[in-house]
Amino acid sequence: MEVDHDRQVVHGETLGLTLQEPEALLAAMGPSEEHVASRLTSPIISTHLDTRNVAFQRNKCGIWGWRSEKMETVSSYEAKVYSATNVELVTRTRTEHLSDRDKSRSKAGKTPFQSFLGMVQQHSSHTGAPMQQAASPTNPTAISPEEYFDPSFSLESRNIGLPIEMSSKVQRQHSD
Repeated sequence: MEVDHDRQVVHGETLGLTLQEPEALLAAMGPSEEHVASRLTSPIISTHLDTRNVAFQRNKCGIWGWRSEKMETVSSYEAKVYSATNVELVTRTRTEHLSDRDKSRSKAGKTPFQSFLGMVQQHSSHTGAPMQQAASPTNPTAISPEEYFDPSFSLESRNIGLPIEMSSKVQRQHSD
């Protein structure tokens, strides 16, 4: 389920299984045409925690001069209290598969993750550009099948498929 609090809408996908003929069971397991169309006309969003620069520090309690390391009781166990700094929540949105109409529609409404995150401290955008004249919309750098399957040929600087259109948003956790 995806919840959009701003628009007060819940999008849900369910998988219903009943004891039927095998063919009917397989058909029931697949997504409806509505859900497929919705996914194909929506941005691809992935969210992850970037923990490369995380640092942990013991929390202290008490009055200046008489401070000690903070301890708490959790389920009858004494636990040391730490704080984490430099934690980043990264949300990436890909839109190269969308038409201009779908792109403008997706910009109008926020995703559930964007509503949840609130303010975003950093916004950057990357649009991959092909290095050569495109042979077709799905092969913009004109890579031939021979080049693609040749292990000695390097594809590092050439994209297969549409040029990448991706925006990244980062929410940083600040220490007190």
